[in-house]
Amino acid sequence: MNIAICIGGTGVRCFEAFLYSIAAGQIAEDIEKKITVLIIDKDKNCKTVSDCKAAISAYKSMRDTLREGGVDTSFAEIQVEEYTDWDLDEIIKTMVPPGNDVTLKNAVGPSSDNKLLDAMFSDKEQNVPLDQGFYGHPAIGSILFNRVIADHPLGLVEEVRRELSGVGSSSKIFIFGSVFGGTGAAILPHIARLFKDIDNRVVVGGVMMLPYFKVPSSINSQYLDVIDDNTFLQKTLTALEHYNGPGYKIVKNAPSDSGYCFDTLYVIGMAPRASTTVKYAEGGSDQYSHKHFVDMFAAIAACDFFSRKTNNEKEGVYALRIFSQDDVRDDIDWSCIPNIGDSSDLRIKLIQLLRTFFNKLEGFHVQFNVVSRETLIDAQINPEKHRDLIVRVAGYSAFFNVLSKQTQDDIIARTEQILE
Repeated sequence: MNIAICIGGTGVRCFEAFLYSIAAGQIAEDIEKKITVLIIDKDKNCKTVSDCKAAISAYKSMRDTLREGGVDTSFAEIQVEEYTDWDLDEIIKTMVPPGNDVTLKNAVGPSSDNKLLDAMFSDKEQNVPLDQGFYGHPAIGSILFNRVIADHPLGLVEEVRRELSGVGSSSKIFIFGSVFGGTGAAILPHIARLFKDIDNRVVVGGVMMLPYFKVPSSINSQYLDVIDDNTFLQKTLTALEHYNGPGYKIVKNAPSDSGYCFDTLYVIGMAPRASTTVKYAEGGSDQYSHKHFVDMFAAIAACDFFSRKTNNEKEGVYALRIFSQDDVRDDIDWSCIPNIGDSSDLRIKLIQLLRTFFNKLEGFHVQFNVVSRETLIDAQINPEKHRDLIVRVAGYSAFFNVLSKQTQDDIIARTEQILE
């Protein structure tokens, strides 16, 4: 059983990029042909969420059309179904007495924890309406999520447990979320632990998004503090310190490890951060962010995870920091190109070939795979030695190991050309 869980606005945006990758056939052909997706966001009216749901619907329509027409293609081969039997927003509403605002205080209700609540949160924090999310306050989200799970268990967990009752069964769970906002930082490790505690046959992976975008400035907030991207790094540090606290082991680091949340964790961030929205918004249909290429890196991580052939392959943490063009040194030179190196004759021939293509033949663009034929063949035989090998396919790039054998052979056949 394959499950993708997207938490908060960032998680939802990353999953949508993953959906486009599935549509393009970037997952290995021999995996189970169905992925169940669960969207967890307190602000279900956020435009990012509604756009993602629309994309899921469009994907299903495209897939049905291709299948009904008998088209033999790897596009949209995976069945994607949204799990709708558990809605965080609707459940929290049921915890609040009728006629009252959805607030932390009303949702928790009178209990022996009230003194602790007063010690942890100001009166404003306890009584702010939470209709549009947790406003970058993961502590509020964490308390409410744990209360929700205690009273309203996630049905997907039981479905995975039933699936594992079969001989030789296993499940893969991949979680998208950030650690610099509210919902993602609050829920990411908790949801991973729910599934990891079922059985060691449940393989849990995830992408932990570090700060990578900016938000427009605002002089005031109608709810809590103004959402300020200058606080993202501090919030990230606070979340990571919390995850490293007593009772937590965020990721598996050794074969003998136990009690951890993730078998594999991809950590992705960008510096300096990019602008992805044109106006300040704290939630609802006005909160929308443009698509960003960092989202696609999260999608590639998910493709890599679901395409693994064994459960213990690629355990641990994979960190990727993306730099802007201004921060990248020009470290690429002729020595990077296989079989050319210091050969001045081959350099001249390659330059002449490109000039002829563009100047005389009016070529539009050219795609390079700067990797030798020998390396690609070895990657087919020993994929574990080339887990980070990325190749250009046709209009997009992909990890070589997640491509089908047919596509790999095609790339190998067209990779090496002889300059005479």
